[in-house]
Amino acid sequence: MSDNNIGEESYRKFLNGDKEGMRELVDTYRYSLIEFINSYIQDYSSAEDLAEEVFVQLLVKKPVFRGDCSFKTWLYSIGRHLTLNYIRRKTIIGHPLSLNNLPELIDLDSDIEIKHLINERNAILYRSLDKLKPEFKQSLTLYYLEGYSTDEIASIMCKNRRQIENIKYRAKKALWAELKKEGLNNED
Repeated sequence: MSDNNIGEESYRKFLNGDKEGMRELVDTYRYSLIEFINSYIQDYSSAEDLAEEVFVQLLVKKPVFRGDCSFKTWLYSIGRHLTLNYIRRKTIIGHPLSLNNLPELIDLDSDIEIKHLINERNAILYRSLDKLKPEFKQSLTLYYLEGYSTDEIASIMCKNRRQIENIKYRAKKALWAELKKEGLNNED
């Protein structure tokens, strides 16, 4: 029996109340899902957490598998969606909020100066966002801070995908102009 048949059958078993079905899913897909997610983020520990979150979504939300694609493709699409949201949360307007560039020995809990710099940068970002036209602010907030897709934003803002892409592009340019007025540059 192929992995896809095992996955679909195990998920159906779980939905029918048999907890063994979920264990089978985890056993079958856990490691390959972690590797798939890790290919996006290059952080094995976070990839493990995100893979766990995929299975938690199956447990809690019990999404419907329609059979439009293979079970593995469907499961990986959930993992990809969660991973992209994770990446978006770690990114503000194209700039990683990674601490990987800091010296390894810095303890952020005790380094008040770094916390202050991060808080100040975030305050500048939000002040600059507040200065934008409402539709610019809304599109950037929905996309980068809330993690909505362009299509979802188009639906929310009652516009088409192309209009939203144009709005996001113009909004990013306007935001950069505001950030430069505040004294931030690309290196910040």
